[in-house]
Amino acid sequence: MAITMKQLLFRRGALAALITALGVMVVLLLLPPLRVLVAGIASLRVNPDAAFTPLPGDFLLHVLPFGVGVFLSLWILAPVAAELTLGFVVTRSVLAAVVGTIVLFLTTIALGIPGLVAPGSAFWLRADGISLDFVPVGRTILQSLTFSLLFFLDAVAIVVLGAVFQWNWLKRHPPAFGVAGLIDEV
Repeated sequence: MAITMKQLLFRRGALAALITALGVMVVLLLLPPLRVLVAGIASLRVNPDAAFTPLPGDFLLHVLPFGVGVFLSLWILAPVAAELTLGFVVTRSVLAAVVGTIVLFLTTIALGIPGLVAPGSAFWLRADGISLDFVPVGRTILQSLTFSLLFFLDAVAIVVLGAVFQWNWLKRHPPAFGVAGLIDEV
């Protein structure tokens, strides 16, 4: 059975998935300053300015795309429900982290494209035609892939923990409706 866009957008369970994704994003934003603070305390050289410098670019370029992917996965693709076992919850949360990583990878590639079409880069117009050099393109893709995989390794445990918290909450406060994702309809 084909699912229409209206059915897809009006699925239940968006609020629980949104709260979980927002919690994951908050933790991911707080981790770098906490790491700097702990490292400063360990070395007895605490620099509060370095620890609590707001990083709006980090939020917009890294945490937000990852969080959007986690939200979409926990809402539409594989939502967490109270009747699932812990193994299924962990599997669905790892899938959510993978989807978030894919969204992050595509975002970093999309943001790397303007640098690839600048004069002197991979694609640009010259007097004798179009210049084409695949080395910067491959480097951009490899850097985006490496960064996304490292971000996944940092974030997967946080997503699993958030999904387990969501599952425990749903078990203690069962919703009046059931949730099902695209993975359940296969």
